Amino acid sequence: MTLLPLVLLTGFFTAGPCAGYSCNTFPWVGEHWFYTKNHFMSTDEVPLWKNFFENKLICQVNHRTLATIMTLWATVAGINCLRLTKITGLARFSLVFLITALWSQLFLGMNVIWNNVPIQLASAHQVGAMTILTAVLFTCHSARRVDLRHMKNLVGKLRIEDPAAYK
Repeated sequence: MTLLPLVLLTGFFTAGPCAGYSCNTFPWVGEHWFYTKNHFMSTDEVPLWKNFFENKLICQVNHRTLATIMTLWATVAGINCLRLTKITGLARFSLVFLITALWSQLFLGMNVIWNNVPIQLASAHQVGAMTILTAVLFTCHSARRVDLRHMKNLVGKLRIEDPAAYK
């Protein structure tokens, strides 16, 4: 989930200047699949790098492109992890929760764009971002490996505190 901070950051740049209003033709950008040099502000007035923070169209397209890539990548990786046989039930649940949250957020984002950014959908999209962040943290926590040193300490503590239960 290395893309998540970048997707969240581009989401902030999209929500700030109300960039959702700039192009409501997802997955297209007007007549093209992606933005072209014509979509950038004049380089005489504005440096090129400012387009990625202040140009509404560029901000929105970057956010939705990165979000789509992240969702597809996480889905493939999650399905590969779900195929593992020794995964715990909690880790399996957290992966399904994460994949579901990502796809729900992607479809919600599409509807926000297509419906010209109604406040209810835009707010739900913001809540969805926090849900994905929560799902990522939950998945990382539940899918971690058990440290054998920790198990050794727990067994040693059990042996000292309750020898009958240890045997």
